[in-house]
Amino acid sequence: MLRLTLARPEKRNALNAALCQSIDEAVNSADPRDTGAVFLDAEGPSFCAGMDLAESLTGDPAVLAALHDRLLTVGRRDAVPIVAYVHGHAIAGGTGLAANAHLDARRGAGRRQGNRRAAA
Repeated sequence: MLRLTLARPEKRNALNAALCQSIDEAVNSADPRDTGAVFLDAEGPSFCAGMDLAESLTGDPAVLAALHDRLLTVGRRDAVPIVAYVHGHAIAGGTGLAANAHLDARRGAGRRQGNRRAAA
């Protein structure tokens, strides 16, 4: 298992370029022969408040758009299942990140069958 932890609790784990790139690189480098799953969680009371808006004002829009596109499609491109422990807020890009997970590991989230939630 590869564990990735969003570690910007002071920014409610807002996704800046460095964090987007490190998540994308880590997930894409996971080898399905020796990594059974990627476990994604976060420090602090929020899972992810979305994109870092302060950075969006100063960063190169084309670079940021490409990073966001790669991050928010990582679940479709990777051969290793992604399990997200979504707690607290998951807003905007944080919702997109959570939606890329193949399984939501929240306590009481229930089992998923397709797009429906089945009773546990």
